[in-house]
Parts: sequence; C-alpha cells; structure tokens
Amino acid sequence: MTDTSLTNYTNYYTSADTFLYVETDSANQGNEPVFLDRLETIAFNESVSARPVYGIGQPVFGFTNLGNLVVSGQLSLRFVHEDYLVTAIKSALQIEAPTRASISRSQFLSQTTTQDVRDSTEAERYAASISNSRLLDLPYYFNFRLVFNNENQYHKDSFKTLVIKDVRIISSQQVSSVSTTGPMNVNYNFIARLVK
Repeated sequence: MTDTSLTNYTNYYTSADTFLYVETDSANQGNEPVFLDRLETIAFNESVSARPVYGIGQPVFGFTNLGNLVVSGQLSLRFVHEDYLVTAIKSALQIEAPTRASISRSQFLSQTTTQDVRDSTEAERYAASISNSRLLDLPYYFNFRLVFNNENQYHKDSFKTLVIKDVRIISSQQVSSVSTTGPMNVNYNFIARLVK
C-alpha cells in the first residue's frame, strides 16, 4: 500500500522547474518561442475593478458592476546586455531592426517655406527622441508562456503552462547590490490583457 499524500506532496514546483518563453499568437506563421534563459523572478497579479452598486437608501449593495480586468506583473532578468529582452522579443515576433528614414537633400531643397523646414526638423527630432528610448523601442502585444515542469523518473506528466497574453512593458529598473557579489538584475514591470 502506497501513501498517496506523500506522492502528491513531492509534486510541488520549485524555481528550478520554472521556464519562461516569449511568443506570439502567430505560431502558424513559423514564429518560434524564445526561451529567456536569464530569468531570475517573475510575478503577476490578475485583478478586476468590480465595484459595489448601492440602491437609493440601501445600506448594503445590491450587485456589483462587471469591472475591468487587468494583469500586472514584474519580471527580473540577470543583466547580460541592455538589449537582451528587446532582442528576444523581436526574435519571437520576427521583427527586423528598423532602418531610420532620413530626408534626402533633394527633398529638403524642394521645401519652399521656412515653416516647412522647421516642421520637418521638429518631426525628425521627435522621431529621434522616441527611437532613443529603450522602453518605447520594446515591441508589445507579445505573450509570456510560463511553464512549470518537474517531470522526473517517477512521474512524467507533472507540468503546467500559463500564457500571459498581450504583454506590454511599462517600466524598467536596473538593480545591483553593492554589499554582495550577486548578479546585477534588470527588473521590468508589465501589464497584460489576461492569463490563460
């Protein structure tokens, strides 16, 4: 007779069983998921902004509104290169590095007014400021596939997959602990539409 409670207890997941991939919904177009091998931590929260609705003169609410769903989370990666995550996302989405279009000399000379030249210069300056922002350069509406897998020689079917859909990175932070010899990390905060 085997003790099933002991078997179930040993099937928990650990951080060593956690794998994170960047992917897109267009797998039928040949887009392969990209494994983030520098994952330190990932955490996310699903919340619904449902609020109670009270009737006139009623001390307790009668019902709640539907509310809005949002997923918010944090991702921490070991720092290897400042473009590590950008490269992984663009690779998963099969995005080529953009080439910056510039105004040719003939186009510039064909502009007749000073205001046209000024507007063109302002537009170029604005485009350059956007392209120099690491956060704005990050593509968005990709997915994080989070796989928990602790298969071993005793059980081969113990895995779980969560897909965090339509992710957008909204902030980043570089963290280094000067009191220890631990690694430098880059932390990202993200929002997403839902978790499946």
